[in-house]
Amino acid sequence: MEVPTTGWLSELIFGKYHMGHLRYYDPDSLKTFLDKHGFNVQSIKVYNAVPGGVKMLKKGSAVYKFMNKVCNCIPPRIYPYFGSILVIASK
Repeated sequence: MEVPTTGWLSELIFGKYHMGHLRYYDPDSLKTFLDKHGFNVQSIKVYNAVPGGVKMLKKGSAVYKFMNKVCNCIPPRIYPYFGSILVIASK
């Protein structure tokens, strides 16, 4: 399962609900929710999105790949922008 997550700066600028998503998640509350409903969470990984990623992909994948590595070196809890949470779980 993959769900959206958002950073502190994007929430400050756009509010809690923006970019067409009705809900964003954080890894801890998502794990608590899944545990509560009988799922065995095997792993959770947060991926930080590259700001302007679509434009970078049009210019060339090398720039995007570099920025993706840089963005994902930033701890998700302090990352200011958007991202995704990938969860591997079983019931």
